[in-house]
Amino acid sequence: MKDSLRKKLNEISEKHLEIESSLSNQDIINDLEKYKNLSVEYAKLELIVKDYRKYLEMEQALNDSEEISKTASGDLKKMADEEIKLTREKIDELEKNLEISLLPEDPNDESNVFLEIRAGTGGLEAAIFAGDLYKMYCRFAERQNWDVELLSESEGDKGGYKLVVIKITGNKAYSKLKFESGAHRVQR
Repeated sequence: MKDSLRKKLNEISEKHLEIESSLSNQDIINDLEKYKNLSVEYAKLELIVKDYRKYLEMEQALNDSEEISKTASGDLKKMADEEIKLTREKIDELEKNLEISLLPEDPNDESNVFLEIRAGTGGLEAAIFAGDLYKMYCRFAERQNWDVELLSESEGDKGGYKLVVIKITGNKAYSKLKFESGAHRVQR
């Protein structure tokens, strides 16, 4: 791990501890707005700190396995080498997750979404495909525990939709759907 990343994660861990102690301060508990803001920040940092702690544990496990591998022989050495391989994979994955979690968030990520699906040229097949897209987005929203509200619809002649507009509300709906745009084409 890069020193700059490790330094940033150590700073976040320290800030996490400071917020944790602040949340038990009676003055902050009495100030509902301040308490709410600190709680939200604490929850965001909690995920990063948990991953960082796992990373440090894996790093220690890797060091232990490498020591065993140096001194052992036979089956014990094979086991240690296999453990080294698995631990390095976990460390790489955790490091990628930590790097991603430190990227700045879009200020709109907590927003809700209006999704419009139009059947383009293609008549009946385009309308059926638009209907399939509508069902797909509804199922995805359901799996994310989001609410879907049908705002407007214009059904196709023999199924599907010429136009459908839905409102999706829920945690990070905009964050996960903000890149869903453009034209889709069905070709036989």
